[in-house]
Amino acid sequence: MSKVNPVEYYYSKLAEKRVQLLSSVVRDVRRRAEEIAESGGLKVGKVISARSGVAQVLAPNSVEISDYGTYDTSTKEKEIMLTVNVTFEAK
Repeated sequence: MSKVNPVEYYYSKLAEKRVQLLSSVVRDVRRRAEEIAESGGLKVGKVISARSGVAQVLAPNSVEISDYGTYDTSTKEKEIMLTVNVTFEAK
C-alpha cells in the first residue's frame, strides 16, 4: 500500500503582496500615531526608522504564529499578517 501525501497550497505572489501590505500598514501606523500624539498635544513628523518583521501566512482565523514566521499550506484561502515597527519624529 502506498502512502498518499496531502495536497499543499502555496501563495506564489507573496513578495508582491508583502510590498502592498507594508505600504498599507505604514499608513495605518501613521494614522494611529497621529491619534496618540494628538491626545498628548504633539504632532507626528517624519519617519525616523521602520522595520518589518516576519510574514505570517495563516489559514483563515488562525492564531498560530511564530517568531520565525508561519506558512500554512493546508488551505487555499490565506491570511497574511505582518508586524511593523515604525518610529516617528514628534513635534
